[in-house]
Amino acid sequence: MQQVKLHVNAEAPVNVSYMLVYLDCLLDYANDELVQIKFEYPDSMSELVCDNHTFVVGTRLFLRGIATTQPDATTLEFETARDRTLALLAIDCGYPFVAVD
Repeated sequence: MQQVKLHVNAEAPVNVSYMLVYLDCLLDYANDELVQIKFEYPDSMSELVCDNHTFVVGTRLFLRGIATTQPDATTLEFETARDRTLALLAIDCGYPFVAVD
C-alpha cells in the first residue's frame, strides 16, 4: 500500500475541490491504468453532436499538450491520471463531466 503525505498550511485558504483532484491524481498515478472523463450530455442531443463536441474538447486538450483517445461519443481516455487531472482543470465546455476509473 502506498502512503500519501499531504502538508497543508493552516493559514492559507484551501480549495477543497482542487485538493480532491490532486489526491485522486496521486492515488491513480500508481495504478498505471487508463483513466477517463465522461461527458453528461442532455438526452435531446444526437450522438453525432455529442461525438463532435467530445472530439473538439480532445483536440483542445491536445493543443495544450494533453494526449487523449476517444473510445465513444461521450468519453475521453487518458494514459495517466496526471493528464486527466490537468484536463479536469482545463476543460471549460459548458456540459457537466465526471472522472471515471
